Amino acid sequence: MVRAAHLYSPGFISREASVFWEGVEYAGREIPRWKISVKRLLTEEDQREICFSVGTQLGRGHVLSLQNSVSPARLLFHFNKNWPRIVSVSNLLKDQITGAYYRYLKVLDAKKQQNSK
Repeated sequence: MVRAAHLYSPGFISREASVFWEGVEYAGREIPRWKISVKRLLTEEDQREICFSVGTQLGRGHVLSLQNSVSPARLLFHFNKNWPRIVSVSNLLKDQITGAYYRYLKVLDAKKQQNSK
């Protein structure tokens, strides 16, 4: 986990530590005190920018996965072996994101109706 954190979010973790105790490795880190949240309803342009940022980070993470002797063939093998699970998780995430989007639209519609009165 520590190696993955350095790979996917370099410089983000602070005060990390790990210890082996009775054959088990435990890792800890400082949890940031800030929380990113959306303060207002997003315009379509804002939503596009967030989607682009998320896609960029996902793409960066996938490229980084090929470092340190992980061959594309090995990654493809892992992908093919786990395809049913990947599809299942993808469908679950899609359903959750779609549900959240429809809830967002309801809030947006209610605010529009409230502002038009």
